[in-house]
Amino acid sequence: MNKNNSYVLLIIIAVFGLHVEAKKGSTVGDLLKNIEKQAELKKDKSNLPKFQEVTTKATKSNVNLKSVKPPKTSQLYYSDSTEEAQLESITDQGIQQLFKLTQRFKNSSKRGELWLRLAELYVEKARIIEYNEYNKFDKNMEEYEAGKTKVKPKVNLNAAKDYNRKAIQLYEWFLRDFPKDEKVPQALFFLGYNFFEIGNIAKGRDYYTQLTSKFPKSSYVDESNFALAEYYFDNDNWQEAEKHYRAVTKNRRSRLYAFAMYKAAWCLYKQEKYKSALTTVERVIIHGRKTKGRGDRSSKGVSSIRLASEALKDIVVFYAEAGDYKGAYDYFIRVAGSKSASKLYEKLAYYFLDRGSRTQAKYIFDDLIDKDPLSAKAFEYQYKIVTMYSSAGNSQVFKEELFKWIERYGPGSAWQKANRKNKNLVEKSELLAEATLRNYILQNHQTAQNSRAKFSIDMAQKGYNLYFTTFQESKRIDEMHFFYGELLYDMKNYREATRHYIWVVDKAPNSSYYKQSLLNAILSSEKLLPTNAEIKEIVGENTSPIEFDRSIKDFEKLSKLLFVKIPEGENTIQVKYKLGTLYYYYNQFEPALKYFNEVINESPKSKYAEYSANLILDIFNLKKDYEGLEKAADKLLTIPGLEKTNLGLQIKSIKQRSAFKRAETLEGGKDYVKAANSYLKFAKDNPKSPLLVSAFFNAAVNFEKGGELLTALPLYVKVAEAKVTKSKDLKTNSQKFLGPLYEKLGMYPEAATAYENFANEYPKDKDSLSYLFNASVIREAMLYYTAAIKGYEKYMAKSKKADKWEVLYYVGRIWENRKKQRTAIKYYEQYINSPTTNKSGVVEVAFRIASLNEELGRKSQAVDWYRKTIRIHNNFKKAGSVVGSKYASEADFKLVYPIFVELVSIKIPSDPAKQASAVKKKLGIVTRLKDELKRVVKYDDAFQIVAALTLQGQALQHMSAALYNTPLPKGLDDEQTKIYKQGVDDVARPLKEEAIKSYQAAIERGYSLSGYNDWMKKAIAELENIAPGSVVDNGEKVFYITRLDLMDEELEKNDPLKAIYEKLAKNHKDAKALNLLGIYYIKQNKPGLARFAFEKALLYEKDIPAIINNLGVLEIKDGDIRKAIVNFKRAMSLSNGYKAAQTNLSSIYLDFKDYKTAIGPVEDSYDDLKKDLSRGSLMSVQAASNYAVALVGIGKPDKAKNIYEKILDGGSREVDVMMNYAILLSKVLKDKTESIKIFSKIKFASEDKDILNRVKELEKELDETN
Repeated sequence: MNKNNSYVLLIIIAVFGLHVEAKKGSTVGDLLKNIEKQAELKKDKSNLPKFQEVTTKATKSNVNLKSVKPPKTSQLYYSDSTEEAQLESITDQGIQQLFKLTQRFKNSSKRGELWLRLAELYVEKARIIEYNEYNKFDKNMEEYEAGKTKVKPKVNLNAAKDYNRKAIQLYEWFLRDFPKDEKVPQALFFLGYNFFEIGNIAKGRDYYTQLTSKFPKSSYVDESNFALAEYYFDNDNWQEAEKHYRAVTKNRRSRLYAFAMYKAAWCLYKQEKYKSALTTVERVIIHGRKTKGRGDRSSKGVSSIRLASEALKDIVVFYAEAGDYKGAYDYFIRVAGSKSASKLYEKLAYYFLDRGSRTQAKYIFDDLIDKDPLSAKAFEYQYKIVTMYSSAGNSQVFKEELFKWIERYGPGSAWQKANRKNKNLVEKSELLAEATLRNYILQNHQTAQNSRAKFSIDMAQKGYNLYFTTFQESKRIDEMHFFYGELLYDMKNYREATRHYIWVVDKAPNSSYYKQSLLNAILSSEKLLPTNAEIKEIVGENTSPIEFDRSIKDFEKLSKLLFVKIPEGENTIQVKYKLGTLYYYYNQFEPALKYFNEVINESPKSKYAEYSANLILDIFNLKKDYEGLEKAADKLLTIPGLEKTNLGLQIKSIKQRSAFKRAETLEGGKDYVKAANSYLKFAKDNPKSPLLVSAFFNAAVNFEKGGELLTALPLYVKVAEAKVTKSKDLKTNSQKFLGPLYEKLGMYPEAATAYENFANEYPKDKDSLSYLFNASVIREAMLYYTAAIKGYEKYMAKSKKADKWEVLYYVGRIWENRKKQRTAIKYYEQYINSPTTNKSGVVEVAFRIASLNEELGRKSQAVDWYRKTIRIHNNFKKAGSVVGSKYASEADFKLVYPIFVELVSIKIPSDPAKQASAVKKKLGIVTRLKDELKRVVKYDDAFQIVAALTLQGQALQHMSAALYNTPLPKGLDDEQTKIYKQGVDDVARPLKEEAIKSYQAAIERGYSLSGYNDWMKKAIAELENIAPGSVVDNGEKVFYITRLDLMDEELEKNDPLKAIYEKLAKNHKDAKALNLLGIYYIKQNKPGLARFAFEKALLYEKDIPAIINNLGVLEIKDGDIRKAIVNFKRAMSLSNGYKAAQTNLSSIYLDFKDYKTAIGPVEDSYDDLKKDLSRGSLMSVQAASNYAVALVGIGKPDKAKNIYEKILDGGSREVDVMMNYAILLSKVLKDKTESIKIFSKIKFASEDKDILNRVKELEKELDETN
């Protein structure tokens, strides 16, 4: 086949799929449904008819070639400009040429080949015509569906069939004359194909069967298998049909692949292989989706897409049998997409409903409702569920679904609002729901009254409640309220019965049930009135008017109606008294007095009159109208004979307690200071009263509440020291309050004593151990170590708290501070072995044990504990807790350091024969040391990184020096000596250069990571030693300026503590006052109490820059640079440009020659303090000197000189500052004249030998320079 013909064939194969689908005139699903109906009527199986034998002997041709001549009316089906038109033109030309050849060679042995080629072109011509017809059909159908034309289009394939018939004739001749030719399969296939095309199915089937049976490997088998499968399918032979469809689907490139797979799915379904059927139909859909995703617009592609759409329409039937109904929606979304999923889901629900699968149908209807609860269909969905269970014998489910239906779709529902435009739908839903629910309720009501069964009662009640909330506008709602009240009354639920009777009384005055409801309401509400004890529990100690709850309001309303309707009734007085007591108990005193007086006036001799009188008197007491109470009491005491009765004695007691009550009233009104003074006045006026101690105690409490802690304090002391037997609780509480009060006031030593006294006197009190611990913390801060240890150990012995093990750490720390290393180790080891959860503390303590052993000279124990420190740290790290890295890294460094000691200890001998071995050994140790130090660096701890790099530098420096200092071998002449020394230099010099790099790295990393420690100073010194000029270090003194921040406050000169106590008395959380207290203790050289005060302030407010800065100053004083830097930097992060922390940090930077970092804050500190230079302020002088040193460090000596001159101009004669100036003049500026002047001033001002010796050194250096 030539190139053009190949192209034609591809086009024809592509369009064939379109022909198969459009030809049907209805959906595949419709056809299959028809097949299923037919299957019920037609049970017999049909076998394929046998084929007649085909002659195998070639005979002389006897054909009428004119009968297969192309129609004379052949025409192009495409416009001349299209490729398709060109293709058809080529095809027509080929037909004309081949037809002429067949006439010329009609008796030739090659005539068969010509027939086949001509037949192929006839087939191609038929397909082109068919393709064009269907294209026109599709376009016409689009116009028809769009309403552009009213005539529904039809497909006319007569022209194509003419060519099919001509092809059949040629193929039959070929089979007759050339039965053994290799192209017989081709002829058989096209015979079958063309017979199918012209509608002769039986003949077509015969030829297909011959092809598949005789030539199974032929390329035409797919086409024939599909045709056979269709035949079996139409005759209900599902198994055979599936087999042939499966044969087609083995070839994924087959144009019939998707259709065969779809038909195979139905075969599986008919065989009840539901899961396989579902999987297969899914594949059809997926195949179509992929085809669409590829944008395949070929006929085969379009066919696959359309077939997928048909499969979607029918997948519900498959899924119902094979799928999980709960996963159906997600399944449909996955398979069909969100647009089609809902329709398929609904279809599945009705499918389940029709076949009686209630569980499945209900689940899907519920889910559909949930997905769009306001849709018009939602009402119908729920109604389907209700009716589905109405006769199912499951009354509980029916009830639940009925109630749900009414709640969701009844009056006022969101559904009705959403569908209000559809009035018919809404009215229908409401009428149907009301009638259904009412009948349901009354039926259950009757059952409940007859059976008294809890279930029936519950069902009826729920029905009534739903009715009332749903059908509030119903014409029969009064009837329903009354009947519900009757049911509730019968069930002894009087509260609810009353509520429903009252509803009729209030809302339906014209109801036929009105009078009966009123009578029944009085009866039921009487049973609901609470007892006095119950009311007291509700009201409590409150004396403000309290509103009645609904039940009492109902009784009130009904009672007043009773007084109007039946004023002379038998129970009227009792009801009035009862109503009066309700007003009384609910602190509604005015109406209570009204009804109590009415009782007394209407029935003065009754017991209710006596009760009323007593309650009238108590109302004055509750109103705290003590003046009126006393007047009333005096009036009562005038009654003859009353004074000496118990009641008379009680009245007298009331008069005495009146003053106490006045104080209590002030206290209740939160006027604490006035209340406290009122209690003190009571104590003064009634010194023999049994309430005397209470008065002092209450006064103390109210002074404390009023913020006058200093006034409260002596009163607590007074009560605590009182010798009483009846007020022990007040005495105990006073002692208990003293410790916290002292602590609030900042009186920490007194607080410790108070805590200890209470804990010792009341060891069983629940707070005793906490007090003991608090006292120990304060004693430790006071450096009263013995008392602190004693308290800690008592706490440890008795406490059951999980954190008690931390006490072991505290005690160990105290012994360590006392330089009692062995005792400290004992406590630390106990801590390590305790069940503490403080992982960081465990690592720290292990390190401390190692360090203490090292101090004691226990090398092996120290090494063991350093290793334990690392091991503990690593174990925690593996478990996900990275804690104590700074201790682990230092422990590791300690273990590495002996390698350096070993290196130094090896001497290079003078014997040349032994020198190489020693050098090799030392170099090996250097390598090992460097490798070990890498491990230390990995901890990423700034201090140990600096230490490791410095130690590495020392090792390299030592190795270089050792090589340079190696003794020369004996017997070398000058040339040999020169060569030898050059060889040594070649080895030693790189080591020296590497040492310089290590020192430089140590300094640079230290600066960048804030690793300012002694190892950095060593690095600076060693670097200056082997590479002079690398670091600017002229030997000036750096002043550590510890600038405390008073937070704009000042310490009182005369009695600073008193002023601080007064501030804390007003507000014990006053950060400024606590800060002043801490600074006071610093100045008193009591750093522990200072820290205690600062940390107390941070408990109340954690981010106070001044306090954090001052804690950093404490760390400087303790020598802990690391912690100091952390605090200063944190303070600065909290307050941008914070001066005090900048000043404090600048000293650290400068001390470590970090001039670049120091210059900014040093200059800021100088600018901030220079105003005080003129009066010689020590801090300003030191800040200026530091600034000058920093200027020299960054290469600005002239500016530094100006600073020193300003210092001296201010009158300062600080020797260390003058010495710094002398260093600048002599060593840096080389100014001999000015140097001599400053040397003279120093000699005059100082007698310190070290300073004078330093001056001599500078003088000598200056003389040598000049």
